[in-house]
Amino acid sequence: MRRPVLAHLLLLMFACECYAQPLSQPLLFNHLNVNNGLSQGVNNCIYKDSRGFIWISSFDGLNRFDGLHCKIFRENSSDSGSVKGTLFLNILEDQRADLWIGSNQGLNRYDRKLGRFTQFIVPGRTMVDQFLSPFYIDNQGNIWLQSRSEIFCLQPSTGKFALIKNFHQPGNLIVRTAAMKPFQQLTKIYAVLNNASAFYIISLSGLVANTEQIGISNPTLTNIRDFIPAGNNILLGAAEGLFRFKPVSKENEMLAADDGLKNISALRIDERGRLWVGTLQSGLYLIDTSKKTVAGRYNYNKNESAGLSGPQVTYIYSDDQQYLWTGIWGKGIDFTNLEKFRFNYFLSKENVAGKTADNFIRSIVETDQQEIWAATQSGGILVLDKNKQVINTITKPLPASIEHLFKDREGNVWAATFSGLYQFDPRTKRVRTIKNITSKSTAQNQFNFIYQLHDGQMLASSNAGLFIGRNNAGVISFKELKTNAGPDVFLTTFQDKQGRLYISRAFKGFFVARLSGDSLLKEKDFSYQATIKSFAEISPGELWIGSTIGLIKYDKEAQKVKKIFTTNDGLANQYIYAAIPYRDEVWLSSNAGLARLNMHSEEISNYTVADGLQSNEFNTYAFCQTREGELLFGGVNGLNSFFPGKVTAYKNLPMLQLAGMQVNDSTFKPAVDPGELADIKLGYDQNTVSFRFTVIDYSNPSAARLKYHLEGYDKNDIYADNSSVIRYANLPPGNYSLYVRAINAAGLMSAQEKIILLHIARPWWLQWWFTLLIVLISSAMLFLVIRSYLHRRLQRQRIALEKQQAIEKERTRIATDMHDDFGASLSRIKFLSEKMQLDDHEEVKWKTDLAKISGYSDEMAEKMGEIVWALNQRHDTLGHLAGFCRSYATDYLLDKNISLQFRTEQTHDIYINGEIRRNVFLVIKEALHNTVKHAHASAVTISMVFEEGLLKVDIGDNGVGINMGTIRPFANGLENMKKRMHDVDGKIFFSNNAGSHIRLELPCC
Repeated sequence: MRRPVLAHLLLLMFACECYAQPLSQPLLFNHLNVNNGLSQGVNNCIYKDSRGFIWISSFDGLNRFDGLHCKIFRENSSDSGSVKGTLFLNILEDQRADLWIGSNQGLNRYDRKLGRFTQFIVPGRTMVDQFLSPFYIDNQGNIWLQSRSEIFCLQPSTGKFALIKNFHQPGNLIVRTAAMKPFQQLTKIYAVLNNASAFYIISLSGLVANTEQIGISNPTLTNIRDFIPAGNNILLGAAEGLFRFKPVSKENEMLAADDGLKNISALRIDERGRLWVGTLQSGLYLIDTSKKTVAGRYNYNKNESAGLSGPQVTYIYSDDQQYLWTGIWGKGIDFTNLEKFRFNYFLSKENVAGKTADNFIRSIVETDQQEIWAATQSGGILVLDKNKQVINTITKPLPASIEHLFKDREGNVWAATFSGLYQFDPRTKRVRTIKNITSKSTAQNQFNFIYQLHDGQMLASSNAGLFIGRNNAGVISFKELKTNAGPDVFLTTFQDKQGRLYISRAFKGFFVARLSGDSLLKEKDFSYQATIKSFAEISPGELWIGSTIGLIKYDKEAQKVKKIFTTNDGLANQYIYAAIPYRDEVWLSSNAGLARLNMHSEEISNYTVADGLQSNEFNTYAFCQTREGELLFGGVNGLNSFFPGKVTAYKNLPMLQLAGMQVNDSTFKPAVDPGELADIKLGYDQNTVSFRFTVIDYSNPSAARLKYHLEGYDKNDIYADNSSVIRYANLPPGNYSLYVRAINAAGLMSAQEKIILLHIARPWWLQWWFTLLIVLISSAMLFLVIRSYLHRRLQRQRIALEKQQAIEKERTRIATDMHDDFGASLSRIKFLSEKMQLDDHEEVKWKTDLAKISGYSDEMAEKMGEIVWALNQRHDTLGHLAGFCRSYATDYLLDKNISLQFRTEQTHDIYINGEIRRNVFLVIKEALHNTVKHAHASAVTISMVFEEGLLKVDIGDNGVGINMGTIRPFANGLENMKKRMHDVDGKIFFSNNAGSHIRLELPCC
């Protein structure tokens, strides 16, 4: 038969022989196989790392198990960081928490932080010869490994392999170290070839090995499959059995002779010093080495779902939390906790097979003869002895299904059924059918519950009402009670120590009443949308009530409900069938297993099938407490029993790992492994985040929970199921801290809180630098606005001042012109007038003088018109300028017999202020005067055009032209023309071209 290529690593903490005591309870195994995530059913190594993960190597992939899910690592040719190999061997963890995994293609190192693999191979060898499997990591971080019949030491920092020992023999070595703590200096190695009968003890001094070969005196031990150094001896597992070998004397002896203890394949000493032995045909053994006996046998049974998956145990591993992990050839991994309390389980389907009864338990009572009577769904009543073994069945005259069993104070057992009421005498086995039932309802025989009152009367609940039962001279008769509650379906009833009755109705809660003769008087109603399943009187003032909406804590004195415990308080399920008090605890059955509530602290522990329960689903009325204090709970698959005082607390704290993360509902792939994330920085648009945490607790991972809150966002703690997705949508920018803790089914909380710092960046428009920039820009804009406002204000003031100055200047100019022009003319007119007075009325002289006075007056009128025209704003257009100049030139040249050609464009809408108009006109006037006076011309042309933002004026004649060299030194005409253009930012050009030509260019706006 083929077996794993290389054996597993044993890091033993015991330097002496082991002594195993029998376990006080059966082992219930959980199963991990290809049907629930394992890569393959044949596995070579099981290893628990510091994060709590279980790593499993196989012939097809590397597995990481967290209690709920398996993550499979396989070689991926397109990913350089994937694991290398197809067959995987031993697994170890170094001091950095990185893992070292052997394979058929070398040694793989798993970088925990990056979540990547790197490969180490022995140089100079083909890949066929790279079977490498680590067995120890020393205090220097060196990896000690084996390769078929060779032993190497790898220095990871250099990647160099040092050959320690080559046995030069075919086959595979089984290598063990002496019992020692991890990460110590390695001084001794034990080795054996699995096809030889000799031991090798290798003493080490650094990398120098000294090998001692020790033969085994028993020649039949030719196939040693596993061994353990234990003190001065060695425990051997071989095909022939289990032996203790003494290297000094070379003697060996068989331990625990047993027919099934053959073909031993695996040995393991657990944390408590117990020796476990795996075989290839008879399952698992627990050995008491001091007595040389078998302390426990655990073999495969196809009818036991919680037993081993198969008979061939190929690997055994125990961890620090007392979990025992076994590799079953072809079936995967079976695991169990050796210290966890297990409930006794009876009446499995296999137990009741052939007894014409089923194991669906409806109700339970204990008789005075200490028999347990269990009513079933379809097989009558099962009678059990004190050890819960079926000794009898009662089916006649009963119907197949029984609703409720009750034992009265005389020791009789009553059965309520849908076919009537029955009374049993357990001593005489006599059965009485109750026939005297008075009722007008057709449902008078459909009974749900029966109960005995303090005065001995029986109270029966039915679908037709409530019935009171009395015994008159040995004749039992039941009469329907009159009640002010109205007709209804009545269920559980209870009478407290003060005589008050508590009556439940289907889906209507319960009411409190008192019995008066044949009448039931309702005092107070608690009409919940619920069905009451059980009542328990804890103290004179308190009731605990099981219901379909949770566990109700009821104050009898105040007649009010104090609290209803639900899943929010830690219950796994709030459909509560039974509430049984024990000291300061209340034990509950539900549709999700059993629960234990501490009445003082209100802490709740939950138990499921993983704890040995018949099923997670229990039944109404299927509970009982015996006279010895043992609790019995029945369900859909049998019966559980236990003594509450012996229920030990589960001590293993859960661990917590971040299994995955999403950002904006897409997978987030950080640069490190998700489980190593502690500080996450995201952009402002990456503000929807989801986390999936896994509670690592192998006892009952599905019942584990998370407690978390996001500081800076959540106000209170939030609870969620294991592997739930924690999602936060549209988080505002800011810094957050996510605090998460794991809670297992026993209510224990992880030792450390997982803290993940989350930073949602502010958008760029909310960053400090942008805020500063906005402040600066705003300040600059405000400055510019104020500056612009002040500038415009100053500009307006300046313009107003300039305008005022211009007005003053214009006034001064007008005054000056009027003084110069009008003053001289008026002086001449005055002189001529005085002269005429002195000329004794000489008519000829008068006429001459009057003509001069008329000329002077016309000149004055002309200048006055020019001044008025220049001042009138209605004429501030190029059209008015052209028209005025044309009119003047026409009148002036007409008397001189000089023709005029005046050209202009339609430019009436072009603005020209008064100053420009005046200066242009005066330049044209001066030019016309010079033409008439000096040019001897017969024709004049004047044109005005507006081009490219400039007013262009051309004045030309056909005269003799301008001789700049003959201009008189004191002539002012041309200079005045230049000055006028300069005053209005214009230019003037003089030229001769068949006459004189003057060109003006000036801005006109």
